[in-house]
Amino acid sequence: MRWYSLFVFLAIGVLLAVSNGCAGGAAKTTGTPPGTFSISVSPAQQSVTAGSTVTYVVTVTASNNFTGAVGLGVTGMPSGATGTFNPSSLQGGGTSTLTIATSSSTPAGTVAPKLSATSGSLSQSASVSLTVMSSANSNFSLSATPASQTVPAGGVTTYTIRITGTNGFNGPVSLKVSGLPSGGAGSFSAVNGGSSTLSVTTTSATPTGNSTLTVTGTSANLSHTTSVTLVVSASPPSPDFSLAATPSTQTATAGASVSYTLTAQALSGFNGSIVFTHGALPAGVTITPR
Repeated sequence: MRWYSLFVFLAIGVLLAVSNGCAGGAAKTTGTPPGTFSISVSPAQQSVTAGSTVTYVVTVTASNNFTGAVGLGVTGMPSGATGTFNPSSLQGGGTSTLTIATSSSTPAGTVAPKLSATSGSLSQSASVSLTVMSSANSNFSLSATPASQTVPAGGVTTYTIRITGTNGFNGPVSLKVSGLPSGGAGSFSAVNGGSSTLSVTTTSATPTGNSTLTVTGTSANLSHTTSVTLVVSASPPSPDFSLAATPSTQTATAGASVSYTLTAQALSGFNGSIVFTHGALPAGVTITPR
């Protein structure tokens, strides 16, 4: 009886151990990993002249069905610089533009701002390189092509204005033009790739002759000019036509017929259609065009 009780006790102990082992194995079984996200920045390195701005594109990539709100921040900025995200947060994932604005007092050198993305207890970060160059020696120059353009009064012509930076200059440059003839107007396209197109329009009343146009570029306390020549020629005559009839006079007896030849001559590029009409005719007279 004593041995039987011991055997039953041992059997129960083995059964419990097996059960616990199965339970432990079930506890180790995992389902879908929790949602998370990663962060990347492009480009990894930027250079900027003190007093100017520069941008980075921040990309938050969701994984495992992450849909939380992600807040963005930046630390490690140089003195006098500020960073602004647009948008400042992302839902689940997406892209945001980080604009770093420096001031004229921002010291020259290279720093590594740290960008952070946070959602609840989740946090990711990435670092970029930012090189600030002194504004003391940065500058730009202007050039224009072609040096001269000829346009008939009432016409339009264009020049290409090139902005060339030196010593790391990358600031915005505003452009204006002066010296336009009466009736003339000038407009600039947005600066793209360091160049802008100056369009000059004239009217039919713009006087003929040569004008020197001065293009001025301004960026903060920097200002430079370049000049071009505008030649306004006389407006070409408007398209027209002339009309002649031969013979100029005819004599006919009652009941007879006579013919005239009408000749139309195109002038100044006229290529329109011509419709012939006539005035009042004597009683019983008809006209048949052929």
